[in-house]
Amino acid sequence: MKEVNSAPPGSDEIDLVDLARALWSQRWVIASCTAVVTSLAALYALLSPSVYEASVSVIPPTFSQVAELNKGGDKTSLDSSPADVERIYQAFTRRLSSDELKQDFFDRIYLPEVASDTSADVRLSLYRKFSNSLSMKPDKNQPQRYYLSFSDGDVQRSARWLEQYIGLAGHYAKEELLADAQQTIGARKRFIQSQIAIMKRTAEVRRADRLVQLQEALNAARSVGIVDPPTISGAMTAHLQGDLMYMRGSKALSAEMDTLQARSSNEPFIEELRVLEEEYGALDDLRLNEDALSVFRFDGVVKALADPISPRRGLILALGLVLGGMFGVFIALVRSLWLKSKTEPEHARQN
Repeated sequence: MKEVNSAPPGSDEIDLVDLARALWSQRWVIASCTAVVTSLAALYALLSPSVYEASVSVIPPTFSQVAELNKGGDKTSLDSSPADVERIYQAFTRRLSSDELKQDFFDRIYLPEVASDTSADVRLSLYRKFSNSLSMKPDKNQPQRYYLSFSDGDVQRSARWLEQYIGLAGHYAKEELLADAQQTIGARKRFIQSQIAIMKRTAEVRRADRLVQLQEALNAARSVGIVDPPTISGAMTAHLQGDLMYMRGSKALSAEMDTLQARSSNEPFIEELRVLEEEYGALDDLRLNEDALSVFRFDGVVKALADPISPRRGLILALGLVLGGMFGVFIALVRSLWLKSKTEPEHARQN
């Protein structure tokens, strides 16, 4: 019969005691690996440049801050209803996230402070760094509230650049809104001027028409010999018009014609003319002040944290310690297995 070799029970399980003894015997290897990796992590954390972050939130302006666009009420020829705060704020947020503003800020403020070399490759690299440093995110709970942040190696500079960037966006948005308002005012002024000119021409034509009517009535009155208006049923005929105008008499008709011919200006007799002239004068004197207009509000102040956001030295050291220990254990196990495999053949030869 063939002899069957059976392995002792539990031979396929790891003996924790032997494992612990093996790791303990290699404790200096584990300690050395842990120390080396942790030292490298500490060196990296110390040599990596610190990056600081400045942050702030912006929200829509109040009604009083946009009232400049309705300055003067109806006389401004703008919409008589209050300025649309949401529309004004949207003009600001569009500017805030536009590539045009980013490029302008990069060329005028960012690049002159960080580099003297303005070659194409350097500009492209710095612009990517600038774009990654700037962040704009809407608040999930308040869609009109935006959170902005700027990161840089200088904590004070990051706060200053963030405030300058937002201020530049506000300036461009105000220029756009004020230009639209001035265009609206200019269009209203031109419309009023055309209305005034039409009224004056119409008044002159009406005076000429009136003179023709009076002349025909005067000829008729003289033909029938009516000098003074006759009394009909106890009522005077002074207000007779149309075909019966001649019954006012040649004397009254001649007096009215002389008055019309001697009139130097028709303006005092044009209805609504002075109202239009008053509105035009108010528009012509109107000056919109950019400083009195706000297209956003800071929700608090620009915060620049004294602690850097990168590198996170504590986290790096902790990871270095953990990874160093794991690497040390791995090396210790491999070394223990290698020593065991080396000693087993020697024992077999001795037996």
